[in-house]
This record gives sequence, structure tokens and C-alpha cells, in this order.
Amino acid sequence: MDVVKFLSEMVQLDSSINPNEGVFPDSSTRDLIAKMAIRLGFEQLPLRKCIYPKSTMEIYPLVVYKKGPKEGKKVLFLGHIDVVPVPEDEQWDHAAFSGTVQDDLLYGRGSSDMKGGVAAFFKAFENKIDAGTVIIALSGDEEVGGMASMPVIVDTLRENDLLPDYVINAEPSRNNIIVTQRRGGTWLRYTFPRLKSTAKGVVRKQEFKSIQSNGSQTLHSSAFVLGADIHAFIAAAKFCVDRPVISVHSTSIKENAVPETVTVTYVDDSVEGESIEYDRNLSRMMTAIASIGSLHLPIIPSKFGSSICPNILKINDNIELTIDIRAMLESPESHRIMADQILDNFKRVGLEGSVEITASIDPVFVDPQSFLPQKLKEVAEESGMRIIDVGEKLGGASDTRFFTSIGIPGVELGPEGKNEHGPNEFVKISSIHKLVEIFQRIYHEIV
Repeated sequence: MDVVKFLSEMVQLDSSINPNEGVFPDSSTRDLIAKMAIRLGFEQLPLRKCIYPKSTMEIYPLVVYKKGPKEGKKVLFLGHIDVVPVPEDEQWDHAAFSGTVQDDLLYGRGSSDMKGGVAAFFKAFENKIDAGTVIIALSGDEEVGGMASMPVIVDTLRENDLLPDYVINAEPSRNNIIVTQRRGGTWLRYTFPRLKSTAKGVVRKQEFKSIQSNGSQTLHSSAFVLGADIHAFIAAAKFCVDRPVISVHSTSIKENAVPETVTVTYVDDSVEGESIEYDRNLSRMMTAIASIGSLHLPIIPSKFGSSICPNILKINDNIELTIDIRAMLESPESHRIMADQILDNFKRVGLEGSVEITASIDPVFVDPQSFLPQKLKEVAEESGMRIIDVGEKLGGASDTRFFTSIGIPGVELGPEGKNEHGPNEFVKISSIHKLVEIFQRIYHEIV
């Protein structure tokens, strides 16, 4: 099996998902992978149809397995097929779905997150195994929460006596971290009425850009840290305090996508001018967002703190704002408590509205000193990969939580890449080859 060729073929298939815009992948990526799996001696596990919630759109996950002649542990290698969309105006040095290889890098949407890890799975187990069971499970909607495919995958594994003893997820790892902890996610949608008013002055515009302090081009809520990065919406909100706001435009079209730019149109009432119509409630909303980082939310300390990201703004008959929060939460009730606390903060500036929790994900925590992460660290370092940490990773929620929530240990170690969810995403080919060796060795150590 030519792992680079296989990865390039996967990247060339656009498996973007964005339910807000009606974007769903077809079955072509799943079918390509299934064909390779069968050629390598895997058996495919039939799955019932997966329909994305509140839609009629089908999701296409895949589960395959290979059993050795001797009894042993069941080890699940977990990944996902779907990728985040590429905006039409996003600038790439190579076409986003070209799978271009240049020296040690393979470029393309999904090359790092996470088709590179998927390719490593199949290369690692292309030959027969001596004992135990290798399972490869690939969800089809991880980038939007995994709720359509992961419950089906878990139930099907249980029904076929294939629930694993251990889970290894190949989500990309920029700094060779064995991930045992991930912050939870809370997606909130606030709705407010419009309220027209007038102010005297002149109309002006101001644009704000999101900037990550490490220079990354990734525009994903999970990558932004309060106090370190500049979120365009929060910067715009600070500017808008005590200003009459006419309109606000966010370039984000996805709940977990930080807007590249936010443009504010406002009334400059510091100078003489005519009477201009503005939106008093939109002005109040921006004022409240400026202080959102100072709220005492029900979260516990973690390495990367919390990320509070107002991303999508829709203004029609009403004002509709979507906020993505990433944090280690105190309890399962924290999602609702945060929703209400932020609503109270809007009320504090005279803005009445409603809130809906559109999705919520509890944090993941596996003891970093337990068997699986420590054995994986040992194997990785013996294979020449320097592991810099076993613990928390800066990133969004992953499908690992569906197994850790039922008591199955799960960790993450993926290929080295960069710019996931952003322009010029790439994966290092050498890191995929290294992962192949590590996956082979950890499997034989476990079984």
C-alpha cells in the first residue's frame, strides 16, 4: 500500500460538512476507504443509516475490523472522514483539494485533520495480525459534533461484541502531545429584537481582524485563547462601547469558525451631522460582548483556560448571535448555567432576549499516569518520536469522548501538521510514516 498515494486520493475528494449552509459530503470518501480496507483484508461492519439531526441528510461513517488467529485485546483506531469547508475567498498556494506533495509536505483540506491519521491506520495494519482485534472506526460528522454517526458506531460495536478495550485517535498533533484531556464545548444561540433609534453624526466603518499570537492561520474557536489571541468580534465589541451601531458583519458562517474579519458600521456622533438611523439593541449587544471575558463562568482551571467566541451574527427581523465556548466545565449543568449567565449580562445593559443551547459537549479526562497513555509514550519514544507532554491539548472536542464517557480509556496521537481548518493546511509525510511504526508497536504491546 502506497500511503502517500492513498492519502492524496482521499484529500482530492471534498468531504466538507456545514449543516448551517446545507453542505454535506457524499459517500465517495467512505467508499474509497472501504475499498482499500477490503483489499487489505478487513471486514466491514454494517451500520444502520445515519441521518444528521433535524435534517434528511445522510452521513457516511465506516467501521472495519481484522481479527488475529489468537485471542487478545480489542484496540480501536478512531478517526473521521469529514472536513471543514473551504470558503470561496480563502487563498491557497495549492488548490485546497489537490493533495499536492511538495518535499515532505502533503497539502490539502483534511490532509492533517484528519485523513493523514486515517492513512496511517491502514498502512499500519495492511498485513495479517497475530492476535487480538484491530478495529478502525471513522465517523462522518466529527467536525460538527459527531452526533449523527458516533452513537450508531458505539451501539453497533456493542451489538457485535466489538466494544474496544482501548481507543487511539489520530487527531493531528502539532507538538507530539499524547492527549488525555480536552475542554468541553458549548454552542449558544441568542435572539434579540431589533430596536430602531436615531443619532446625529456621520456614518463610518471600521474593520477588525482575528489574529492568533502564534501566527497560525487556523480560524477555529478551539484554537483561540482569551488574553493571548485577538478575536475580531470581541475587538469590535470593545470599539463599539458607547457608539450607536448601524450594522455589524461577521465573515463566519459556521459555529466553530472564528470570523476572519468583523466590520462595524456606526454613527460617529462626535462630529456635527445629520440624523441617522441605528439599532439600539445591536449597540447594546456589542457593549455586553465587550465584557464577556470577565464573567465568572462555572469552569475549572486548565492549561489553556477558556475560549469564548462570538462567531456568527445574522440580522434580519431579529438579531441572532451564536457563541462557541471551549472550557473545562465544573459539571454537566455548566452548559445551562453559562447560557443563563451570558443572557443576564445582556440584560445588564438593557437588552432582553432568549437563548438556546444548540449543542453541548462535556470535557474529556483520562488519567495521564494510567496504562494506555504511559505505554503509548514509551512506544513512541522508543520509535524516535519525542513526546513533549501527556495531558491537555489546545483543540476542539473529538470523538474520543464517546468512549471515555462509557469508561473506555482513549488517547490521541496524530501526525504533525499545521493550519487545520485554515488555508494551506498540510501534514508532514515523515510523521505519518513514524505513526505507522508507533501504531504497529503499541498494538502488539497491548494485545
